[in-house]
Amino acid sequence: MDYQMAQHFVIPLVGFLLGAFLGSAWLLPLPVLYWTVFFLGLEEGQWGYGYQDGWMFALVLWSFVSVASVALGLLVRWLVRWRRRARLGAGPI
Repeated sequence: MDYQMAQHFVIPLVGFLLGAFLGSAWLLPLPVLYWTVFFLGLEEGQWGYGYQDGWMFALVLWSFVSVASVALGLLVRWLVRWRRRARLGAGPI
């Protein structure tokens, strides 16, 4: 796997970690913004070799995967906090 393909997996991983550690729902639109800027820069020739076949599918797919990973990170944080509060007897969140 080359470094250009690796970045496609790093962004969802970073999104998951940000969601899990920061726990803010304001993080959900950030991956969509990132991928939009990535594809705009790709078209302008800032990096890569421009659009290729299936770029719209890739934009939607990676945006969805990235937002889902942030949401999964938020869910993990919520579950950890809920379990911790339940263990301490603080009641529901």
